Amino acid sequence: MGHAEDWDEAVVHGDLAEKDAAVYYLQDGRALAGAFIGRDRAAAAFEWLLREGRIPTADEVRGGFDPVAALA
Repeated sequence: MGHAEDWDEAVVHGDLAEKDAAVYYLQDGRALAGAFIGRDRAAAAFEWLLREGRIPTADEVRGGFDPVAALA
């Protein structure tokens, strides 16, 4: 979700080997894009947040950001 041609940092939540993860691509203090495997609800929530302009900060992502909870 989103678009990032380049980024400062990629933050992984979960386990890529277990195919249960979210990867957030950060640049200039915010999450520009995310890639999700085995986390369909999180992917849909993240896409919704981006469309609404509610882009998470890099600190939120590093702190364990949950896009589903952020919609509540």
